[in-house]
Amino acid sequence: MKIKITSILLFLSFYGLHAQNFSDALRYSQTLVSGTARTVSVGGAYSSLGADFSVLSINPAGLATYRKSEFTVTPSLFFGTDEATLEGVPAQTRSNTKFYVDNIGFVHAGRRNPASSLKTSNFAIGINRIAEFDEQFSFSGATQGSITDRWYAQSLDLPPEQLDDFELGPAFDAEVIYDYDPNYGDYLRDIEPTDIIAKQQEVERDGGIYELVFGWAGNIKEKFSIGVGIGVPFLAYEENKNYQELDNADDIPVFNGLRFQESLAVGGTGINLKLGTIIHPNRKIRLGLSVESPTFYSITEDFNTVVGYSYTFEDQTFSRNESSPNGTFTYSLRTPWKANAGLSYLFSVNDINGFLSASVDYKDYSSASFGFDTDFPGERAVNEELEFQLDKALNYSFGGEVAIKKLRLRAGLILEGSPFAVDENNTFNKIYSTGLGFRANRFFIDVAYRLSTSTEGYSPYLVDSSFGVPQNVLLDKSFNKFLLTFGYKI
Repeated sequence: MKIKITSILLFLSFYGLHAQNFSDALRYSQTLVSGTARTVSVGGAYSSLGADFSVLSINPAGLATYRKSEFTVTPSLFFGTDEATLEGVPAQTRSNTKFYVDNIGFVHAGRRNPASSLKTSNFAIGINRIAEFDEQFSFSGATQGSITDRWYAQSLDLPPEQLDDFELGPAFDAEVIYDYDPNYGDYLRDIEPTDIIAKQQEVERDGGIYELVFGWAGNIKEKFSIGVGIGVPFLAYEENKNYQELDNADDIPVFNGLRFQESLAVGGTGINLKLGTIIHPNRKIRLGLSVESPTFYSITEDFNTVVGYSYTFEDQTFSRNESSPNGTFTYSLRTPWKANAGLSYLFSVNDINGFLSASVDYKDYSSASFGFDTDFPGERAVNEELEFQLDKALNYSFGGEVAIKKLRLRAGLILEGSPFAVDENNTFNKIYSTGLGFRANRFFIDVAYRLSTSTEGYSPYLVDSSFGVPQNVLLDKSFNKFLLTFGYKI
């Protein structure tokens, strides 16, 4: 079921560089806090705990646990592998390695009058990385069907002056489709739907979301904590696709090869509000509750395409390269509300201390919505499609830590619920993590490793089956992340 669900998302990603759809809303709404190595190693199950900077992006009430001021920085190494298989063709594997800084944070622990009910009053500022968009994959093989099937079908009944600037227009200018006949409303082309075409594509995606967070929290009578935070996320996403079809064996008259390149760069800034509390019924039990408002993004997309075409006619070879204009589109996006509840149990056995923690967060992805200029005719249709395709989702996090003197041992598990309405079985994606930590009097260091695997579907272009053969690619993904947090108590 997971393959079917995710293939819908990626299959529609080709809907158009300049056309927003539910995959864009989902990409910018799905977040997974990295931040510090300690939080990552316990699966992010920190909504009822504290004294770790990542809590500002989970439950700001955890900030109240700090008794000393602290500075942290977390560099990370991302390593991803994608195995892409075009249907009926051997798989190809590509790897991608990136270095990041996932967290920089400062916490000021305020000193209070011992007689005051407010036992702590702490402030914090810093950044946490909350989303990853990095990915690279490629495939190749000879199958029936061509991207020209798509362009031919979409150009029916459209004279050249009505072809769009980013696909059909460049395809016509490069002579992929040509000789428009106004009597029949169609064009000529050199490739037939039954032809076997050697095809290949390289896809590179890059970027993520960093959240600048400001927070305050206080501990009241050692019974409960309250916290408030403001998040200012900055998103960046780049996608470059290079699709080619070739006739090296000269099996198709006239046609030699074509190339379709797409480039997309997205940047955006948003704002959200976080509120939370942690209740301490006794020394061993912690109950955390938090809510996060929708993030209100302002997003700008820059995009362009290039169509290249080569053919031989009457023993003469012609090559054309036609570029689209540089397109820019600005819109707003409101992501879903998020609610989180967590429970932790703190234990102590002789010289061994630690905790077990679990949390669940809830998002209704169908409540996300786009906002466009008032003269954009498709806003209602885009948001109705988003509401139809997406649904509510629950994500579960489990983690634990064992402290033996100055050494910390940690492990965690995340079960990510499917956000797709079609998934009646509520399929979960599993994310595993583990880590170590060392605590000195003022200095500490934490190491974490996180592994996420998934199987997804992808198609390089959309075409109605009555005009051509859809191309199906299976992606087996493995994403690895290593984090190293350095901290100093002031």
